[in-house]
Amino acid sequence: MSIIGIDLGTTNSACAIWKDGKVELIPNRLQEYLTPSVVHIGQDGKVLVGKTAQERLLTHPDATAAVFKRYMGTNRKVMLAKKAYSAFELSAFVLKSLKEDAETYLGESISEAVISVPAYFNNVQRKATMLAGELAGLKVERLVNEPTAAAIAYGLHEKPEHTQFMVVDLGGGTFDVSIMEYFDGVLEVHASAGDNFLGGEDFRELLVNKFLASLGTSKTKLTAKELQRVYVQMELAKRQLNNADLVHVEAFLSDYPQRITLQREDFIKLAEPLLQRIQRPIETALRDAKLKPAELDEVILVGGATRMQFFRSMIAKMFRR
Repeated sequence: MSIIGIDLGTTNSACAIWKDGKVELIPNRLQEYLTPSVVHIGQDGKVLVGKTAQERLLTHPDATAAVFKRYMGTNRKVMLAKKAYSAFELSAFVLKSLKEDAETYLGESISEAVISVPAYFNNVQRKATMLAGELAGLKVERLVNEPTAAAIAYGLHEKPEHTQFMVVDLGGGTFDVSIMEYFDGVLEVHASAGDNFLGGEDFRELLVNKFLASLGTSKTKLTAKELQRVYVQMELAKRQLNNADLVHVEAFLSDYPQRITLQREDFIKLAEPLLQRIQRPIETALRDAKLKPAELDEVILVGGATRMQFFRSMIAKMFRR
């Protein structure tokens, strides 16, 4: 009986298996390694997960949910097809989909999993994650902290004894930072800090607001479908601004025929408050571990949002490397 490892992410999720002495990523039914953490529930009660659900964000936003990991362990509910769902119930749909994909790929039934969680998740959030696993038909053997999983994946347990390193994890919806040391065959976490409401989604939100202001409108004046289209376009713009100084957004809303230009320089200025929020947990972790930046042997960046060049520049300046 195989045990699968699952990264239950805010934006995307993935699963893998340990096979023949190495980790093997498991493709989903679309032969892709990343499954969007999005759930759509039709009027007939049929559940869609992943890319097909993500497409329904555009056409059926009122029956589709995303970014619900942020509310794990809270009482917040989302109404889909006239029924209220909590974050752990929606997460269970994602886990069930990953489980089914793994069973198809491996040709065997799967009943056990290890799931990664942010290092600063409290007991309530961890219990909610375990419950989501159980609802999906999985016995959760262990919850592993995401920075620990990242450290093992990067082979830091093969480094010399007493190597001290920081894992900076900026995903779609959550940010956490951990300072770890490897000695006597153990990865020990010296300090952790983070922000449950900080990630790539928040950087995109800046562009959404900037774009709507340039059009002279606001979220309340758009339909749910139009707003979702804005979010999709701004996600593309965010990625393009990583390499381009200017991004031209052609008109795509019928009531707003004008073309809008977004500048990288403006985006960086808008992002300054978020970058300051990123710096604070890093400084907290260093203080708690009683370390200076120069005393760290390695700094590892994890998560899709760490690909933003201005984020990398900030980290490079902070650690002078």
